[in-house]
Amino acid sequence: MKKKFLKGFLIFGLFLAVSLLFYYKMFWSELFFDRSTVGAVYGETQATEWGMQNIYDNLIQGKNPFIPIKSILYPFGLDLVGSDVGFAFNFIFFRPFLSAHQSLAMIVVFSLILASCGMYALLRLMDISAMTSFLIALAYGNMTFLTARLGHLGYFVIYLFPWFFYFCLLFIKSEKKFLKILSSLLVPFIFLMTLWQNMYYFIILSIACIFFAIYFLIYKHKELFLFIKKNLIYFLLAIFVFSLLIIPWLKMLYQTLLFSEAPKGLGWNGAIEFSSDLFGIFIPGSDNFYYGKFISKLAKNSLFIGGIFENFNYPGIIILTVYFALVLFRNKIPKKIKESIRPYLSASILFFLLTLGPFLHIAGQWFIQLEEGIRLVLPLPFVILHYIPFIGNIRAPGRLSVGMTFFAYIVCAYLFDALFKGKSKKFIIFFSILVLTVFIADHRPINDIGVAPYSYPKKIYSYIGQDKDGFSVLEIPFSVRDGFTYFGDFNSVGITIGQSYYKKPVITGYSGRIPDYVKQYYQEDPFIGYLGRVIDLNIKSNPIVNTLNLSDWKEPDIEGSLNSINFLDIKYIIVKETYPYKQKVENFLEKLNYKKIMTDVNHYVLYERDLTNKKFLNINPVNEKSRQLLGMGWYASEKDFRWSNRRSSIMFKTDSKKNLVLHLEAASFYKSIPLKVFINKKLIDQLVMDSNFKKYQLEISKNNIENGINTVYFIFDKGYQPSKVISGNLDERRLSSQFKKIWLDEK
Repeated sequence: MKKKFLKGFLIFGLFLAVSLLFYYKMFWSELFFDRSTVGAVYGETQATEWGMQNIYDNLIQGKNPFIPIKSILYPFGLDLVGSDVGFAFNFIFFRPFLSAHQSLAMIVVFSLILASCGMYALLRLMDISAMTSFLIALAYGNMTFLTARLGHLGYFVIYLFPWFFYFCLLFIKSEKKFLKILSSLLVPFIFLMTLWQNMYYFIILSIACIFFAIYFLIYKHKELFLFIKKNLIYFLLAIFVFSLLIIPWLKMLYQTLLFSEAPKGLGWNGAIEFSSDLFGIFIPGSDNFYYGKFISKLAKNSLFIGGIFENFNYPGIIILTVYFALVLFRNKIPKKIKESIRPYLSASILFFLLTLGPFLHIAGQWFIQLEEGIRLVLPLPFVILHYIPFIGNIRAPGRLSVGMTFFAYIVCAYLFDALFKGKSKKFIIFFSILVLTVFIADHRPINDIGVAPYSYPKKIYSYIGQDKDGFSVLEIPFSVRDGFTYFGDFNSVGITIGQSYYKKPVITGYSGRIPDYVKQYYQEDPFIGYLGRVIDLNIKSNPIVNTLNLSDWKEPDIEGSLNSINFLDIKYIIVKETYPYKQKVENFLEKLNYKKIMTDVNHYVLYERDLTNKKFLNINPVNEKSRQLLGMGWYASEKDFRWSNRRSSIMFKTDSKKNLVLHLEAASFYKSIPLKVFINKKLIDQLVMDSNFKKYQLEISKNNIENGINTVYFIFDKGYQPSKVISGNLDERRLSSQFKKIWLDEK
């Protein structure tokens, strides 16, 4: 037992030593000097830390960690069920002792060490030799994929895969009741943690589980059914644990689906552009410590190589060499080894094919142009995933290469052991040293990602933080950006820095996924919409902005902008005056009665404006100037009404909690439709809306009212497409109602 412990301690120490070699300057050094104190942090990393801190605060306060964050993307907030929030659960182990930035750095390095430990434990359980397990675990825990994601730290949680399959295999192999129960508890827990920590990894794990289920049904269906029958009680326990743990997430998912919209990409969501190339598997990354500069030089002279980032799927020399040898010497491999590696080899090939995206790319080309504009393409298995709900939102197929790498290393482990069999100790040592040399040369990332120190306007942040009034803040430049699109300045993702100081809601924001109606709201808002077009220096190349009507935004709508400012309570605006639009923005803000009150480092200027506490109780659906009071689910206005979707929302603003009466002049589409009305996500009334225009009155108790902005949701039971219910109609929209007037009175 003591010998076993010492061996495990030694292996952990070696994993730690490699981590220090690879990541000391980038992550470990943060323990001794927190670079966030001098602003030397990527904007992506800052946003990650901010989100983790908010979720961590919910956890330690005993709240549901998935509740929306209201302090960003004001007035909507940020729904977390579609975000990778599980990273914050690891905050619990470090945040009480370290800063948010230091905690994230430690989570990253310990995730990789845990990945190596998990892979080692899994391979040993699969009866792979200790030396082979160590070599493969080292390579897996520091896989080449991560060298391309040094600015996207949410992808470092690769420990989830080996530990998930370790406990699956432990459940299968063990006859001990305690280990069966332990595995039944941890398998669903790790599965859910994968869902919460990284959506791509959850998709990988889900596909892998489906693949192995089908594999065993085909090749070992009798053994499978007998095993399930024998261990049914443990399967039921795992299902119970899964159902129990997922309740908080499901609760928020239900609210998101009811009161918001799941983010959707257009078309292929970028899956074509971000598909890996057939030859990309042979192209290393430019962030390698030893040969990265050489790859960078090649990239400058090759558009194909230079464009590799999201579609990066290079697995490393070890995997490529082993697979080449596997093809070359396939007839010499023992039958027993072939049977052992078959499921893992098949899984690795499956994930390789999925990284190639919907259509085959060869040297940067994915179609052959024929006459009359016809494109000839070769479809791949990824096409099937595109039409599966939830999975269809995959934007970057190249990220699925982690699944390919994981299973490929298991294949490598079996073949290494087969090679070692019958060989001398000297050969094994020589070969292991060779593999270690290749590993260090091929897997070691650059020392630093080169983020220069930056001074943020902390004097301005402190001034805003001392103001105890209720208001929101806008920073210019800004960005409304997610994984699909952006509006404003693409690179301005650091708005969370200031928010973490002054703790006030901020207009706009950056997240992995933002509902379309939120992005549309900001684009169409007279104030934010105008500024967003001014600060986007590449607006004519922005695919989500209608460039045909840019002339309509050439001059600002002062009246509409004032309404927006008063509705959103934008008291402070922070402007960085180093951009060519400086004077234009300054003149615009002066027309809106903003006064320049403070300057700070790096040419930051603070503007302030007195708030009016104006009420907004009249929501005119037809008038475009009331657009800032409309939330989700609205179509373009008609002559004297506006169509709504099955789920729609409006906003109103009051300065006190009083009983109100909500007035509606509306009609349902096609047939009478039951309607539920919610305010701030609380049900207040139900009615059946007639297909003829009528007036409706609904009483709202002051107990359901909040000071400031409130949201009313109209949730209809059904929606109809005119094309399906009216002969000859081509309208494909899903309509539920048409609203003429919406207003509120104090009771």
